[in-house]
Amino acid sequence: MKTVCMVLNAVMMVWLLGGCLADDVKKTDGVQAPAAAEKASLAGDPVKIDFKWSFKQQAAKSLFDKKDYPAAQKALEYLVATAPNEGAKLECLSLAAIALGCQRQYDPAMQAAQRIPDAALADYTRMEIMTVNGKNEELIAAYASKDFAAWPEDLRYKGYLKRGDAYIALKNNRAAVRDLEQAAGQVGAKLDIQIWTLTRMGALYESLHEVDKALDAYRKGVSLAKNSDPWRGYWRYSTEAVVSAVRILVDRKKYDEALVIVAAYPPERDGIVTAPVAEAHGDVYAALGKKEEALSKYRESLLTAGKPRAIGINKKMDALK
Repeated sequence: MKTVCMVLNAVMMVWLLGGCLADDVKKTDGVQAPAAAEKASLAGDPVKIDFKWSFKQQAAKSLFDKKDYPAAQKALEYLVATAPNEGAKLECLSLAAIALGCQRQYDPAMQAAQRIPDAALADYTRMEIMTVNGKNEELIAAYASKDFAAWPEDLRYKGYLKRGDAYIALKNNRAAVRDLEQAAGQVGAKLDIQIWTLTRMGALYESLHEVDKALDAYRKGVSLAKNSDPWRGYWRYSTEAVVSAVRILVDRKKYDEALVIVAAYPPERDGIVTAPVAEAHGDVYAALGKKEEALSKYRESLLTAGKPRAIGINKKMDALK
């Protein structure tokens, strides 16, 4: 399988950097000039899109997602030279620098980030490079007082999240939760990120023994998923929020609310509810003394549970028998 993936990645690189190169250059007096330059006039017209370039950018991002960082870096650096507009160029510069950082070439990566002409994006890129290289203390030293509210809207929440991650790594959960609170308020319509951020806030509040705030954060995450378009699949981002909220509610003997939350979580396409939620549902019934209902939910959870979770579920079932 690994060999197959390597071959596929090599084929993708040939296409990105070689096979389609002929489509992107024109020969002028023996000199190859990027055809993308010919399309520079499209930059100001959002209706006109260089679909071929965009497709290649997605292929380069796919290499990055597969952790083939050397190939991704090379592809992205090529795409910089052929970008149809400034925004696309900046995005490739940033991701190419991060790909370099992911190869543990910290200093060259930071130098590449420094060359990004957009100040906010350059800062964010440096934060990403610091994060993947475990430079959390350096990140806080550089950005502890940074006002991310002054950044462009699509970067603000990312700045708060990156700094929050560094604070978490340094076990400064109080500072981390402040940044995550800011991030949650800046995410906007990105419900998956908002739900994930609220869930992390809940966990941080619990670590600080502020259980009321934790429960409130979990409830907000669940509510966002519940009120979203069911076809968008936002529920899968709320699994941890659902399970955590139910755990706190059961501890507080608020069984009715706990049941409402787990009952609202939709099943997968095969009709089975994901294991953690089915187990949490069983926990509510067990706390209510409803033995058969609890066992039924535990059995359902075993259908998709991994081995470590299954061991714990079986212990709960044995305790009810």
